[in-house]
Amino acid sequence: MKDIEELYREFDSELNLACWSFYTWKSIKNIAAEDKKILHALNKNPLSWNIILYSLQNAFFSAIGRLFDTDRRTFSIHTLLRTCIENIDQFNKDALRERKIKGSNVDKLPWLDGYIEKSYEPKKVDFQNLKSEVSKKQKLYDSGCKPIRDKIFAHKELKEIKRVDELFRKIKIGEIQNLLCFLYQIEKIMFEILYNGRLMNIGDFTFKEEEFVIKDIAGLLDKIKS
Repeated sequence: MKDIEELYREFDSELNLACWSFYTWKSIKNIAAEDKKILHALNKNPLSWNIILYSLQNAFFSAIGRLFDTDRRTFSIHTLLRTCIENIDQFNKDALRERKIKGSNVDKLPWLDGYIEKSYEPKKVDFQNLKSEVSKKQKLYDSGCKPIRDKIFAHKELKEIKRVDELFRKIKIGEIQNLLCFLYQIEKIMFEILYNGRLMNIGDFTFKEEEFVIKDIAGLLDKIKS
């Protein structure tokens, strides 16, 4: 697959799955710990909720595992950035013009010529710099998330069955959130380059995924409580 837009949409989809599954799991645990009525309501059907929480963990570690997969045959953030470098022409001003026209649903855009003229046309080095940042985060993924994904969710290694808690202790909640926030920054940078012709930096965007999930889950749990 060489179409950058398709790869971007795939990246966005995987990132959403990782964020939503992690923060849904976290929100349920935190809200239940703070609200005894909700905890009591959930404990009425412990089997169902344990399955749901396990499924959320499974979904998260599977999704983030795919995003940081280093196998060149698979889709990952590495594949996305490598393809951007190899197909840098898909980011030129003519390509941006086509995307703007395609997304406008109108025949004429009087402002478009001036917009395209001022737009940024990315270079290979821009994506190479992002690859360097990804390599730093790869180390955090490899040391914390990958053992859990490989030894618990992708496979059940016999020698690790008694060490599940130990594996989970190797990665902190804050470190997972660090990975998700970083991937979110990459997704937003990609969107701005691809659709707006603007070069942004890691840290330019406010990560609010947890806020959206908490609001939704709190509403759901309130219904269950009542």
